[in-house]
Amino acid sequence: MSYAIDRQEIIDTVYMSQGEPAHPGPLPESPLYNEQLAKQYTEYDVAKANEYLDKVLPEKDGNGMRLLDGKPFSFVIEISNSFKEHVDSGKMVAKYWQAVGINAQAKPEDRSLMYERKNNNDLDAMIWGGAGGRGAILDTR
Repeated sequence: MSYAIDRQEIIDTVYMSQGEPAHPGPLPESPLYNEQLAKQYTEYDVAKANEYLDKVLPEKDGNGMRLLDGKPFSFVIEISNSFKEHVDSGKMVAKYWQAVGINAQAKPEDRSLMYERKNNNDLDAMIWGGAGGRGAILDTR
């Protein structure tokens, strides 16, 4: 699913071309930075995404959406509406995943509701920020 995300388009569209594709983690100036871990699987390659997804979710319905045990494979990505860039990028990620047959839906909502749902383990996935740089040393979550 990582290969299905056009990170450069998100950067160009949501973040005004500021940044470069990478996974969350320590930034290059951190002593904990690992370039291989930061960059692996970040290339945008829909064919490769489909190749890997075909290995684990080969069945599709009439609309091209992938099935798991004969049922639609779907999930909701909950996003705090406190951060417009999270909402915008989350909607883009859901669109990319839909293009490879993953029925992902972005759901912007109030932060307190999202955290209540998270604390009750009542959500599929969520988007929230993370620290880089020395944050991995200072905030060990």
